Amino acid sequence: MTTDNRSILNVVMLAAAGAATSWLVNYFLDHHYRKKHAHAKRELKEQIKTWEDEGGSLAPPPEHRDLATH
Repeated sequence: MTTDNRSILNVVMLAAAGAATSWLVNYFLDHHYRKKHAHAKRELKEQIKTWEDEGGSLAPPPEHRDLATH
């Protein structure tokens, strides 16, 4: 191989390594994001199911006392 071919090969290998690294980082971050949000979504669904199983009604409004008239 001549030095021109080696330098071209080095550039190609460097570009391939950069692309692979970029893909791996993107894949890891995407996987972490989806896993985190899937857990939160699952937890919310469980809370809603529990709420519905308990009757699903809202808590009664608190009694408002007007301190000026008492």
